[in-house]
Amino acid sequence: MPLRDQYRLIGPTFIKHVGDTERNQFFLPQVKALPGILNEFLDKELTYEVLLNVRALVLETIIKNGFVDSLQQKFKNGCKSTIEAVHANILSGIENLQLENAIYMATTGGNTLDEYVESELLTDPEAHHLYHNGRLTVGGLLIHQPELVFAISFNKASKK
Repeated sequence: MPLRDQYRLIGPTFIKHVGDTERNQFFLPQVKALPGILNEFLDKELTYEVLLNVRALVLETIIKNGFVDSLQQKFKNGCKSTIEAVHANILSGIENLQLENAIYMATTGGNTLDEYVESELLTDPEAHHLYHNGRLTVGGLLIHQPELVFAISFNKASKK
């Protein structure tokens, strides 16, 4: 099945990975909109730098489109300031990518921050395999592990 035809599976994959909580269900319209939001990135090979740019765009979009305000009103948990802080940190991370890469290499002995993506972020076996072989694109990430583009944690504890 062509990659673009698989985008209809993003919602179920997201819920499978993060849990079927009321808050996570509230994210589904945003998750399903990801291929449109990230259209310019879909065919790009996933690297740490690309992931930072994708996360910044996703968070900027959900802040601008009022989703964060809706989330805040529904769950009254102070998420707006948290998401805006995460967005600011990602933008800062993009600006400081070379410094972050140098620090990572010095402290871990790793070659690049991309090793961090492979070893710490990718939990889906197929995404991990594709990434390890240099074949995971942003579009592939959306199919295999869409929750990674949000740069925020999803609580699996409480069910709907």
